[in-house]
Amino acid sequence: MGRATFLDLREGEARIQGYATKQGLDDRYETLELLDVGDFLGVVGTVFKTKRGELSIDVADFTLLAKALRPPPEKWHGLRDIELRYRQRY
Repeated sequence: MGRATFLDLREGEARIQGYATKQGLDDRYETLELLDVGDFLGVVGTVFKTKRGELSIDVADFTLLAKALRPPPEKWHGLRDIELRYRQRY
C-alpha cells in the first residue's frame, strides 16, 4: 500500500469518501489492508472538500465495527431473453 488510501463509506444512499494517510494513522495504517468490501467501519476525522468539490473525511482514527463474513451478492439484472421471461413469470 502507498502513503494514502481512499475509502468509499456508505450509509444507505448517502456516500462520502474517506482519505487515510500513513502519517495520520501511524501504525494503524497497515491494518487497512485487512478490510474487505462490506465491512462496517467507524471513522473519526475532519471533513473537507476536494478540489472537485467532493465531500471527504480526513481519517484520524477508525474502528472496525463488524467484519463482513461473506462478500456482497452480485447484482442480478433479470432475464434478458424475452420468451423465457414470459414463461418464467413467477
